[in-house]
Amino acid sequence: MPNARGIDLPAFRVWHSRLVNDSHVMTYRIRKKERTTVLWRLIKLEHAPTDRFPNGSAARGYLLRLPLRSNGHIDHALHDREPRQCTARRFWPNEPEHSGYIVREESNFSIIEKEDVSLMIEWARFHSCAFEQDKKMEIAERANGAVPLRVTSIRPD
Repeated sequence: MPNARGIDLPAFRVWHSRLVNDSHVMTYRIRKKERTTVLWRLIKLEHAPTDRFPNGSAARGYLLRLPLRSNGHIDHALHDREPRQCTARRFWPNEPEHSGYIVREESNFSIIEKEDVSLMIEWARFHSCAFEQDKKMEIAERANGAVPLRVTSIRPD
């Protein structure tokens, strides 16, 4: 029943208690998420050992800039919020450098060059994984096929 000001006090108390309880839950969730630290990282990948390069090759590789959680996985939410900050650069001797943006597609990531708004060229792709020191991974290039790589450094950006 409304009081003199037109406020239904029992309904107000129920609404207020839900608000307080929900804000408590929200605060708890925010604090819980804060434990999972997300930082922008520069990840250097170098060519892993193969028959052609038995010791690998530091002159061939990639430099990725991605938001990583504390477990080494890419933070999808931050990636989706700031896609232009997620970049890749390919360095290879005797070839021009490639640089582009990293775009998420389901469980894969594509590296694209954007000529203009209407033209995007995909030149490489990799599977979602945890980035850890000395971990091996592959990037599938459109021109050269699968390239074996090794994570040589992960540092804050």
